[in-house]
Formats: sequence, structure tokens, C-alpha cells
Amino acid sequence: MRLWVAGLTLLTMACSQSPVASPSPTALSCRLPAISALDLARGDNPAGGGFIRFPSGSFTPDPRASAAGVGRPVYDSVIGDWLPKAGVLAPDGLNFVYESVTLGPPNPNGPPAPPSSASVHVANVRTGADRVVYESGFPYYDIKGYSPPWIFLTPACWECGAGGSTLWSLDERNGSIRKVSALSSYWLIERGAAWGGVTTDSSVMDRLVSVDMTSGAVTTWLRQPGAYLRLLAIDSAGSPLVRVQIGNSEAVWRVTQPEKGSEVFRVREGGLSGAVTDRNGTWIGGAQVGDGTGIFLYTASGGLRKMSDFPGVPLGGCA
Repeated sequence: MRLWVAGLTLLTMACSQSPVASPSPTALSCRLPAISALDLARGDNPAGGGFIRFPSGSFTPDPRASAAGVGRPVYDSVIGDWLPKAGVLAPDGLNFVYESVTLGPPNPNGPPAPPSSASVHVANVRTGADRVVYESGFPYYDIKGYSPPWIFLTPACWECGAGGSTLWSLDERNGSIRKVSALSSYWLIERGAAWGGVTTDSSVMDRLVSVDMTSGAVTTWLRQPGAYLRLLAIDSAGSPLVRVQIGNSEAVWRVTQPEKGSEVFRVREGGLSGAVTDRNGTWIGGAQVGDGTGIFLYTASGGLRKMSDFPGVPLGGCA
């Protein structure tokens, strides 16, 4: 799975909504799994993850998070522990999928060659049972989501440029694979659908759509001609929070129904790290350096509020 974390700078409010504030750090008593944005950007997970503890807002590394090795660590709140490998959890937290690869021959005169083959595994977090449900040669697939018995995939994107990849689903019961949609994007899987920006009349991904992973039905949520659109998260009310970027200017819109939304906060420049929604709201990673570092919490009623100075990426809900 490809990981990319942009250089970050921080967020200024673009509009006011309600005088009701987001929860303050002192009002919470929970642990938020997180990782340093800089560590995650390096891709080799040298320091692993840990927890931001509230109400203090301080970060404590957890050595068990580094067991996954290379890749984004995953915390499973059902068992109260980190997955032994970087992968994608099922909604019930009891099984996860991950990919193992066989490396191709070394390339002494250029960049590393892509893997020659890949296997998709389904593993049980309690028993450790592990089975291979799909094997392929190149081109292989990246795992994007998991909702048993379906594993959601995109073809591996080594040199796909600005176009992204198409959507596929794998049935773990029999290893069959089918194309869900021919649309190309850098997809995120949320709540049974794939979300991404797609191109319209230009080369820019200026239309944010969702694709139902069962039927393939496409819904357009936002159009911004000339802008680059990506999903940040789905908020606690089920509304998409959409990143809208034009050049170095970026804002986040909240879309309450297809093609109806408004800007809720702005980003001075650069991008945002991952975001996670739980019962408190949507946790958003801030900048790696500078005045914008930290972890923030967004709610529709209270807007955006800084919760911690830790320059990290949220990896799960606060519990």
C-alpha cells in the first residue's frame, strides 16, 4: 500500500457556524492512537505509533506499535492492541487483510523494480489464523478496504501519474475478482463506498464522487471546476468533508447532500494528513513544523479546535 503524507501547515477558520464549541482537551479522558507525521512520511515507521492522552494532550510512544514494521501501524480497539502487520481491519475488528510481496530482481542502474508477485492474506486477530485468499503476478493490487467477504482493491500504481487507479473487489470466499468501476482516482474507502476526485473536462480531479462497492453506482457530491478534490473524512453526521485545492490555496468543505455544501475551514498552504471520525468529532492531523503543528478536532456545531501540540496523524478514535 502506498503511503504519502504531504508537508503540512495549519488551518485558519473561514466561517463561523454555532457558538457551541468543540470538546476541549480538558473535557476528554481517553487515548487517541497516533503516529508522528514525520515518521509516517518516511515510510519505514522508525518510531512506531503511540497514544495522545487526554486531558493532558501529551504523546507517549508504545513499543508494541512498531511490531508491524514497514507501513502505517493499525490500532484495533476491539482487542486493545496493535495489529502485528500493516493492514486493513474489518469493521468488527476481529479480522484484517494484508499483503505480502515477492521482490523482483534488483535494478543496479535505476529505481527498485516492482514486486514480481503479491499475495492477499486474511488473518484473525485473536487466533492468529492466516490464510492466503488471492495471489497474482505483476501488475498486482493495493488493498484499500475490507468489509467481509469483500476486499476492496486498486491496481498497483507505479507510474500512473495524475490519473489514479480503477476499483476492484475480491471475494475472500473463493478468490474471485471483479471490476467495480472504470473510474480512476486515488480512492479512500469509507462506509461501504469508495470516494475520490475524478476528472471532468480537464485533467484536474475537480469532481468528488462516491462509488457503491456493491452496485458500482456513482454519486457526484461536489464540483469545483479547476480545483483538485479529495475526501478528508466522513463526519459523525455522515457528511463528507472534502479537501478543495487550487494551487497553494486549500479549503475543506462540508457537503450535506449531493452537490450541496459550504466551506468550513481553510488551509493556508500544503495538505493535511489523515483524519478519523469518532463519537467526539473528526480528528485531523496538523503540520509537521511551525505554528500549525498539532492534532485538531472538528465538529459541525463547533468548528475546528486544537487539542494537542503533537505533530502527528490520528490512527483511530479516542477511547
